[in-house]
Amino acid sequence: MTGGRLGRTAPSALLCAQPVAFVRIAAQVRQWMDRWPDGMDEGVQAVRRANKERMVPLLVRRIEQRPVSLRHYVFASGMTAEEKRRQVLEWWNEIHFQLVMAAKTPEELNALLGGVLSAGTLDIYRRAQAKGIPIFVTPYYLSLLAPSGRGYDDAAIRSYVIYSSRLVEAFRAVWNCRRIFVVVVSVCFELTKRNTF
Repeated sequence: MTGGRLGRTAPSALLCAQPVAFVRIAAQVRQWMDRWPDGMDEGVQAVRRANKERMVPLLVRRIEQRPVSLRHYVFASGMTAEEKRRQVLEWWNEIHFQLVMAAKTPEELNALLGGVLSAGTLDIYRRAQAKGIPIFVTPYYLSLLAPSGRGYDDAAIRSYVIYSSRLVEAFRAVWNCRRIFVVVVSVCFELTKRNTF
């Protein structure tokens, strides 16, 4: 059984022709996957729910400090603490809320992570900020991490938001190259204008 213009064997034909091999491969893949917890495992979901619950009061405080003149994500006057909590949980699933409430400083990031960042990591973030590397991490993304470092391996997720000294230094080198490029282009442009290039 072939399919498509190139006459390739259709995947379904391969499965029918070699069902034993497919079952064996599927079992091997399942065994590999079962070695580590994933986002559907109850333990992982429990950590993520706890992260969210830990962040909600922090987000309530941040919203309380926002100017009332803002149109979005402010509390109505007279709301109780429980009403504010429920309101934040309702807003949680809105992408705009996540973007507005994103951590933008080392201190905000550390607070949303439950204060688990080491002094060394906070120093790396401060150096990164001084060099112009932005910090912008949504509460939802932070809720996916295992802040204690136990429970499940979050290295893939963590690598996107926890900066290293190497990244900061590499960024500085790239940034310096960009500056040199801009200067060279500017000089070439000026020489071209004067017809001396």
